[in-house]
Amino acid sequence: MGGGAGGRPVTERDEAVPEVGEHRDDDDRDDLRGEGVPAEKLDERGRRDDAGDGPRRPHAEEADEVGRPGTARAEDERPVRRERAGDDERLREKDRDEVVQRGREQRGEDAEVDERRRARDEQVAHLLEVEQAPDEHESGPRLAELAGQGRGVAGSGGHGTRLVGRAAQDVGSSGVTLDLIPFSRPYRTPDELRYLDEVLTSGHGQGDGPFTQRANALITAITGAPHRLLTPSGTHALELAFWLLDLEPGDEVVVPSFTFTSTAAAVVQVGAVPVFVDVDPRTGNMDPAAFAAAVTPRTRAVCVVHYGGVGVDVDAIAAIAEPNDIRIVEDNAHGLGASWRGRKLGTLGDVAAQSFHATKNVHAGEGGALLTGSDELADRAEVIREKGTDRSRFLRGQVDKYSWVDRGSSFLLSELGAAVLTGQLEHFDEIQRLRHAVWDAYATGLAGWAAGSGWSLMHVPAEAEHPAHVFYVLAPDHAGQTEMLSHLRSRGVQGTFHYVPLDTSAAGRRFGRTPSPCTVTADFSSRLVRLPLWAGLTDAQVDRVLDAVVSFVPASSAQGRA
Repeated sequence: MGGGAGGRPVTERDEAVPEVGEHRDDDDRDDLRGEGVPAEKLDERGRRDDAGDGPRRPHAEEADEVGRPGTARAEDERPVRRERAGDDERLREKDRDEVVQRGREQRGEDAEVDERRRARDEQVAHLLEVEQAPDEHESGPRLAELAGQGRGVAGSGGHGTRLVGRAAQDVGSSGVTLDLIPFSRPYRTPDELRYLDEVLTSGHGQGDGPFTQRANALITAITGAPHRLLTPSGTHALELAFWLLDLEPGDEVVVPSFTFTSTAAAVVQVGAVPVFVDVDPRTGNMDPAAFAAAVTPRTRAVCVVHYGGVGVDVDAIAAIAEPNDIRIVEDNAHGLGASWRGRKLGTLGDVAAQSFHATKNVHAGEGGALLTGSDELADRAEVIREKGTDRSRFLRGQVDKYSWVDRGSSFLLSELGAAVLTGQLEHFDEIQRLRHAVWDAYATGLAGWAAGSGWSLMHVPAEAEHPAHVFYVLAPDHAGQTEMLSHLRSRGVQGTFHYVPLDTSAAGRRFGRTPSPCTVTADFSSRLVRLPLWAGLTDAQVDRVLDAVVSFVPASSAQGRA
């Protein structure tokens, strides 16, 4: 046994009495941690005891110094231990009280958080209500559009749309309330929620995960495209496509005037000039003759849009483009799975863009894809979409580190979007079967009406296999379009027109060039009426749409009979 203070021998009883702040404190801390006392409190208590600020335990040697005989040490230790035990208990009670108080404070903070959350939710609900309320001057197709989006329309008057809860309804001319048949409704597959849960559970929510790989494989199976990269939207896919072509300021890209804004906006995004040309009056697709007339020494690319998924005559376009070293970009937002002369859309040019927006046959809410058959373009696209780095090569083990090697941005679709898209693509055949059934019912049921009314039905050339993305009818004139849309709305059917010609838009005049007036585009746009078409329309709903269309009587005819 070792020596104590002043060289005095230490007995076994001395060893049983711990020095202040030694083993007993360590044991106490373990006990208190078990009772929920924070470690920082315990450390503070240890420092307080060591500094002499708290109750001190008598040391055996100090007892001798005040004249207590060594032989009486055993009797003296009993009250010391009792006093120390009392001190420890009081400290435990104090710490427990602090824990209880902290719990009460935390519950109070939680209540405040809940109250703030409720207040925020009410504020968000109010803001949504304000933002979704239509302008008092909105009418016609815009009201039908709002109804299809689930927005309440108050005080519209006449045959205005109104909502009851979440179910859109329409008050017809007879005063009978009808369930509104929306123009479009996203399809739901049985696996989407399970796939989303798998992503969230895995912790890999960023792009290029297992569902991205599965979606890529499914896209290749449907289109035959050797290379495909998922993007956050079809617009991103178009931007990526034009980046790949190394377009420079002053370069020109020929585009149809009858298309969505993204087609031209993506050209402007890379500093090039969109050149607007006219369309074929039968299909709304780019007129090859108009393309040929627009070619100049500055023309670097042409972007064809397969409207409604009906293929452009790409052979005629290529006959003009190839001798002039003009690259062909396909905007195939509507045409997944469709073909032209037996070849899949999206594989007919140098590069193509797909869209998986919620209005498309197959969707991810928002999403897109770049397709190409070129190894060179695919390799560079992989770099550009990864912020200009060769990270993808690094992940495949082809380089030992990745770095910035080219221009770039973030063009990856999240794994959550890829999960939804995978569920959709796995049910592609079922979705297409349901949509074609509706399309065929319209084509058959309206053929006789069109022949005797002066209206035209959607035209599909014999060389094209369409994907049943849209079904439209063409009025004899613009007045017929306006009257038909109003009539459909009165019958609880949400029809709609489509693109406003880009050459007449403010941005089109500012950023683009129009070498010749796009008169066919203007006429086509002013007469087109699209009918509801989505997977899941019931036979009864299809019959209602057909009845609504064939019951239409032009205002001029009605006035003549009167």
